[in-house]
Amino acid sequence: GKDKSADADRRLLKRNGHRVTYFEKNTREMNKYSLVNTPYLGGPNYQSNENNLQMRALIQKNRPNVVHFYNTIFTNSTDLYEICRKLGIVVIQSLNNYELLCPKSTMFYSNKLCKLCVQKSLLKENGQQKCFRDNQIESTELNRMMGEFWTQKGTKGRVDCYLVKTDFFKQKLISYGLPDNKIAVKPDYSEEPFSEKGDEKEYFLFIGKLTEESGIKTLLKAWSLLSSDIPLRILGDGQLKQAVLDTCSANSSVEFLGWQTKADCSRHLAQASMLIYPAESCDSFPTVIARSYSFGIPVIACNHGGMDQIVLDGISGCLFPPGDFEALAEKIRWLSENSDTLQSMKEKAKIEYETKYTDKKNYEILINLYQEAIAQKKRFKDRGGNRFNNSIASRFLIRN
Repeated sequence: GKDKSADADRRLLKRNGHRVTYFEKNTREMNKYSLVNTPYLGGPNYQSNENNLQMRALIQKNRPNVVHFYNTIFTNSTDLYEICRKLGIVVIQSLNNYELLCPKSTMFYSNKLCKLCVQKSLLKENGQQKCFRDNQIESTELNRMMGEFWTQKGTKGRVDCYLVKTDFFKQKLISYGLPDNKIAVKPDYSEEPFSEKGDEKEYFLFIGKLTEESGIKTLLKAWSLLSSDIPLRILGDGQLKQAVLDTCSANSSVEFLGWQTKADCSRHLAQASMLIYPAESCDSFPTVIARSYSFGIPVIACNHGGMDQIVLDGISGCLFPPGDFEALAEKIRWLSENSDTLQSMKEKAKIEYETKYTDKKNYEILINLYQEAIAQKKRFKDRGGNRFNNSIASRFLIRN
């Protein structure tokens, strides 16, 4: 998700005439700088981090106006932040998932929603769960790194602004100690412009991984309570594929289409009555919802993790309690019997897309944030680069 978000922003900026230098590394290459193998924030082997050396050379050569970090929050970025500060370059750090609040970044552990770290101070509690990769050593190390981050209060002014996808995430970070003026909100967007749909089919749709955290079991249980004249299509693959196949054998209204290309997913989405997003883990912003809105398709989703800020209950879709398959079944049954309400939601989904999730709107938000941050750097001429006007994030959000 982080890689897709970074690549989408790169394309967005280039389409609008900006020069972008893009640096990326494959996850396999980064394994040699893993949590266990690499000391955090400047240990004895820190200068041997080849990726940082390459990035530092790029920064010094190109002297950009803005350096925007995405998937680097725990990969020894502090030295790079400091270089940017000394050169007077704006530093933006995207937080795409809840990596500063949860070792797994999804608030999902042992097949259930987990808010242990979110509810307790990371500075006082040392988690003993094997949250990360089911590995105690790596989980402990990551928990220590999270605590170190908060001890440093967001790398002590080297980052000009943290960029998150929802106000829910912003408020969580504020409650942990990041100042309001250091956080701005920019949702993801859909690059598929809205167009009038063709022949609409009468089916509900699930697109995603077939895993515990995706809520697929909740969805299958819900369908066992519904009549056979309410069809469901499932697109995806994963560990629980057999459970889906078993349900299809027992229930003729459920159709499994397996893994699909992005183009095929879009085709099925454009023809659906409604998208169901029952995920029981916390995703800071499911891009599939923006894509759904781009086709004028409303969404049913779990009501947690700020989802009520993305799916407006009764307006652009419906919300139900996580894991409550009976409540989900009731929502689906009600919508199937109230076509006028469903049609109204479709119209509101179009409006949500057009006002919040187009590439044009997203570009306005991103470039205004960059320009505000650059202007503040120049205005105050702060050599340390750690003075960030108290109203930058708030002015940017109000204006957009």
